[in-house]
Amino acid sequence: MKRLLAVILIASVVLSLFSLTVSAKSVYRLDGLCEDYCELMENAAYDMTLGSVSAKYESNGNPATISNGSDSGGVSYGAYQFASKSDVPLTFAQWCISSGEGIMTGTRLVAAYNLDGRSYSTNFNTEWVNISSENSQGFLLLQHKYVKSKFYDVMVSKLSARYSDFNIDNYTMALKNVIWSRAVQHGVNSNMMFDAIDNLGGVSGHTEEELIRAIYARSASLVSTAPNSESIVITAESASKYGMSVLMLKGRYMRYFSRNSSDIQVSVYRRLTVDEPADVFALYTSCSGITVQNTTVCAEIDKDDSGLLPGLTDSTVSNPTGTTTDSSTSTGFFASLLSFFELFSTLFTSVINMITNLIGSSTADEIGNHV
Repeated sequence: MKRLLAVILIASVVLSLFSLTVSAKSVYRLDGLCEDYCELMENAAYDMTLGSVSAKYESNGNPATISNGSDSGGVSYGAYQFASKSDVPLTFAQWCISSGEGIMTGTRLVAAYNLDGRSYSTNFNTEWVNISSENSQGFLLLQHKYVKSKFYDVMVSKLSARYSDFNIDNYTMALKNVIWSRAVQHGVNSNMMFDAIDNLGGVSGHTEEELIRAIYARSASLVSTAPNSESIVITAESASKYGMSVLMLKGRYMRYFSRNSSDIQVSVYRRLTVDEPADVFALYTSCSGITVQNTTVCAEIDKDDSGLLPGLTDSTVSNPTGTTTDSSTSTGFFASLLSFFELFSTLFTSVINMITNLIGSSTADEIGNHV
């Protein structure tokens, strides 16, 4: 009888541990760190057109990107280059947890941040790249959702509140991408877009093209006097290096980016006056299909021979584990799944030993009673 009870107990424990393993695996899937998350990515792919222009120039759309820290924002992370000096990477990780969008991802990043002494160093960098290697699509989508919630949506609300005749639904994906791009680079507390539209006399009576040109003109504006004590003057060498007018740029400063080096200012100036507007207006007139992280979005955007995109030089891809892999070849998921089975095996062995000892003890008592 006791042997039968022991067998039943073993079966119950096995089923419980199996359920625990499946549940843990399900949580892992919900957080977007295995291939099942790609289904969600595919369902949301239409929305990835929004923000695609910004992602191109910030990181070539690579969620694993870690910059070399040469610009005024310090080391920056991800497809939209979250600036460490403003603590955006930590804020993103905390949002992943509080929003429920990526609890495991956020928890891992916060833990790495704490291991680095509440800073962005080796542990944080490694964890950032590891998460992307496990599922670049899922990580990109988390970053996209965060930027939409905390930058784009906030900026659209501010524009709507300031201009009664502004309705984002009346505009194409072109202006939407401009707002996204400028909100990411300037932040939501900047008056840059307000100044640009006010200089036009408001929204009413102006075409989408006019609004786009006004916003880029303001963002890229130059001044002759240093905006602050940390401003760096633009040199003729930098202007020549990026194929821009020496006469126009030499001895001047970018109004909003003057704390950066001369080279970075000129590269940003080129981005805002030549390259990015060209992509935006291509988006305005057509939808020919670009792939960013395997997601189809509008407008054809060219890469250079290295596979990276022209523009900013301050974002250098740092990937110590190698190239970012697609979720279908992710080793991270299988490593985690293996850990679940190792846990299962350990607990199962412990239970078997416990029950074996119990049966042995009970049998000895019975035999002894018969003597």
